Amino acid sequence: MDMNIGDIMTPEDVENWINVLPPATQRADLVQLGEPYSHRPDAEGHWRATYPTAAKVAGEWRYMGNCFLGKTISR
Repeated sequence: MDMNIGDIMTPEDVENWINVLPPATQRADLVQLGEPYSHRPDAEGHWRATYPTAAKVAGEWRYMGNCFLGKTISR
């Protein structure tokens, strides 16, 4: 699935992510795939994993890019 940040995801898309492998984060408003996509430096310069992220925004699931664990800002 080729997506851009902010693209709408169907609930079925999100469910497929969950079924690919155990998610790294799974909440009612946030799902992150279970394997890191890459590693990026955080604000303190420490390298941290980023994960493909879907978040519920205004009642719709949206692709948020590759974000730190539990976050929704693409790195």
